[in-house]
Amino acid sequence: MPDRATSFAGVLADQPAFRRKQCLEAMFASGFSAWKDVVVLPKALRERLAIEVSWMTVKEKRVLRDLITASAEIAESAFDPGEDVEAVIDQIEQKIFPQAFPIQAICFPLSLPVRQ
Repeated sequence: MPDRATSFAGVLADQPAFRRKQCLEAMFASGFSAWKDVVVLPKALRERLAIEVSWMTVKEKRVLRDLITASAEIAESAFDPGEDVEAVIDQIEQKIFPQAFPIQAICFPLSLPVRQ
């Protein structure tokens, strides 16, 4: 059985080249949460993607790749003796937390409810 990344490539194999870009933009640069909502794609393609490619699996894989890249950069900066420790910690937080917790997935209340 092929993995989901192979399924994604397979589903798009017979599509025009711009379809891959549309799919990636829909997943990472939009507020969509399912293939059925991506109306720029033909209905038949949306239905096939929904069956063969999990929306979250693709997004999670992208986040993991970004975290791996960030961790390599962090490991490299940790061995630089000229770096200020606080600056390195700030850089680490900026690289890790936006990747692990995308802003769309976090909902911070503007104010805490007051108990009466």
